Amino acid sequence: MRRLLAAALPLFLAGCGSIGDPLPPALNIPERILDLRVKQSGDMLVLDFSRPRRTTEGLVIDKPGTLEVAAGPAGEGEFDSERWAAGARRFEFLSEPAEPSQPIEVPAQEFTGKEILLGVRALNKRGRTAGWSNLVTLRVIAPLPAPSKVQAESAAEGAKVTWAYPEHASGLKFRVYRRAFPSSEMTQAGEVETLEWVDAAAEYGSRYEYQVQALREEGEIRAESDLSPPVNIVPADTFPPAVPSGVIGIPGAGTVELTWERAASRDLQGYCIYRAARDENFVKISGVTETPAYSDATVESGKTYRYAVTSVDRLGNESRRSAPIQITAP
Repeated sequence: MRRLLAAALPLFLAGCGSIGDPLPPALNIPERILDLRVKQSGDMLVLDFSRPRRTTEGLVIDKPGTLEVAAGPAGEGEFDSERWAAGARRFEFLSEPAEPSQPIEVPAQEFTGKEILLGVRALNKRGRTAGWSNLVTLRVIAPLPAPSKVQAESAAEGAKVTWAYPEHASGLKFRVYRRAFPSSEMTQAGEVETLEWVDAAAEYGSRYEYQVQALREEGEIRAESDLSPPVNIVPADTFPPAVPSGVIGIPGAGTVELTWERAASRDLQGYCIYRAARDENFVKISGVTETPAYSDATVESGKTYRYAVTSVDRLGNESRRSAPIQITAP
């Protein structure tokens, strides 16, 4: 038995791997940020980027760290990142590992009228970092005022939003944000260079809320104002559809056949036909017909008639009469 154990011992030892050198401790340096974007919003500079989720060694970050922002002029002559960083204004923010990648803000006032470079870097609890992010150039201007006197009114196309603004500088645009009740989400609905915007997607009878924001993008300027105060409206349909056009009459045996072009209206219900004998007043001779055609079988031979057509929407709003045509029944 002892001989068997002695013979098996070398085989057991041969099957065990040798213990290697111990691995060095992880450095836990957050990855470098590569997607920094910067804009001016009111009197703040807004930095948007993806926060590091892993270290340079590929390990998941599970401890709080620091985000450091640097903002300052690039300096004279050839650019030197170390010289820029040494003279830049610094801002620090605590970064929790599970925190979502939300933008961070720093005051813009001290940089007004200057062109600056901005960068951000992530540091571990020992202050070690993989370096500055991509650097972004921004020309800081005086804060844009928010649009004022915002109004909303019903329009034939939906809802019309208008506003006032004190100046119209180069590169100035306006964004319109909309909230459709009962939703609580305000989303961008339009962008224009004028002082008005029509919401063609608005539905009559539904409630909407609008806010307007000034925006200036020119060269290294990327600035936006605060949002205007909100304005609410429930658009009402008091607008008649388009007037029919292209009315044609063809006399037949005991009839006058009328046709016309379809009216381009989104809530069209149909058409009404009017007739007048000689110089008499027009009288409606039909109910609402959905097709752009009508056969008048009540004419008298040898009489002259005038015809006109109107458009009617689903709420009963009726257009003006079309240009009249004159037909003599055979």
